[in-house]
Amino acid sequence: TVDIYRYDISAFDQYYANMDYGSAFSFYANTMKMGLKKHSTYDPEHLNELLGKYENTTPVSGDKPNVVVIMNESFSDLYTVGEFSANTDYLEYYHSLTNDVKKGELLVSVFGGYTCNSEYEFLTGMNTGVLDADALPYMQMIFDTVPYSMASHMKALGYHTVAFHPFMKSGWNRANVYSYMGFDEFISAENMADYVGQTPTYIRGFMSDESDYDAVMNILRSGDGDRRDFVFNVTMQNHGGYQYDNFDATVTLNGMSGSYPQAEQYLTLIKLSDDAIQHFITELQDFDEPTIVLIFGDHQPGVEKEFFEELYGKPIENITKEEYVRRYKVPFMIWANYDIEEETGLRSSPSFLSGLLLDTAGLPKSRVQMYLDDVQKYVAQLNPIGWFDTWGDWHYKPETAELEDYYNLQYAILTNEKLNYDFDFSVPEAEPDADTDMNNDETAAEERTEDGSGGEMSPAPEWNGQ
Repeated sequence: TVDIYRYDISAFDQYYANMDYGSAFSFYANTMKMGLKKHSTYDPEHLNELLGKYENTTPVSGDKPNVVVIMNESFSDLYTVGEFSANTDYLEYYHSLTNDVKKGELLVSVFGGYTCNSEYEFLTGMNTGVLDADALPYMQMIFDTVPYSMASHMKALGYHTVAFHPFMKSGWNRANVYSYMGFDEFISAENMADYVGQTPTYIRGFMSDESDYDAVMNILRSGDGDRRDFVFNVTMQNHGGYQYDNFDATVTLNGMSGSYPQAEQYLTLIKLSDDAIQHFITELQDFDEPTIVLIFGDHQPGVEKEFFEELYGKPIENITKEEYVRRYKVPFMIWANYDIEEETGLRSSPSFLSGLLLDTAGLPKSRVQMYLDDVQKYVAQLNPIGWFDTWGDWHYKPETAELEDYYNLQYAILTNEKLNYDFDFSVPEAEPDADTDMNNDETAAEERTEDGSGGEMSPAPEWNGQ
């Protein structure tokens, strides 16, 4: 048996993995890391009965809002790991938002990279926490039409569904996966010219959040007024690494014993993200269509290990399980350009977010989302390390009998089992879909850092502390 973990095989960039190690060995390594196993309790008839108990009671409104989901690259507040002081509030605008907004904290499944798992969890409602530690569903498990996703649900509600990512279309197999999930369009670096304007700005070679959000606005404006859009946007500005010589940090740390230029570059980028959120919301306030926006981070950044250790006050190897989990917490918010009920202190995970978003938007939920509401009655937050219950108590490891049906439902979705995942909705006449371009060319490479490694990445957290 070959120890595949001795080799730096990039699951993200399969083209370069094949070039470096050969397609046969790369295929073998990915196969060995696959985490999808059929449990002895798997029973499609039971799952259909489980889903079948839910009934839809929410009509599809003719005045439904546009729904924009922004998964902001590496968007986080490192203060959640440990207290520190900086020369400015790098999330000043985010902290100031109090009207028509819901805010909370997500427990995500990855640290420093592997964006695709956070995407997968939001778009399917499933969670890699109940899969193998090295599971990458985008690369290892999705090879055909996915029978249920947020995109297919929004299409059933009469939405035009668009994925937008201002970088190469091939990264994380997105061109195929987005098609399998039911998106009408995938707008990427290769075909975004009609939306980004004449002079988009780039920071460290990545499109700025401000230009990204301008493109989202142009997507919303591209309809004829009757169309409603569901836009899923994955940003690039804050991607690692954080050692660029031509990028000056304007956010600096105060009173720390060590010097952490990576952390300061990262916090400067977050300040720019905060400014871009203000710019975006200001634009939406003047937009004449009702629009609701969800913004959340995919993971924390891979900056200096010593920075995190100073925040903890001890070596990473000596922190407790509960302390370790702080590295997997990111903020989220839901805002609308119309009246919604304000809430703060919410706790969730990407897999549970779509239900909250649809409730806030006044839109019907699928049977899957209704089932997830029941799961959240005892599992508030979940990732591969463990889970928090609704009382805030921590449980190490996600293996628990209460999640067996959840795992089996995930197996069904990933193996294209034909179940009653969603309802048949009566929706107003929709405009014909725009021409689609699902960008099926997979030869380009995406999110590589200056040294080509992609930065610090952890597809799933492994516990090695106390």
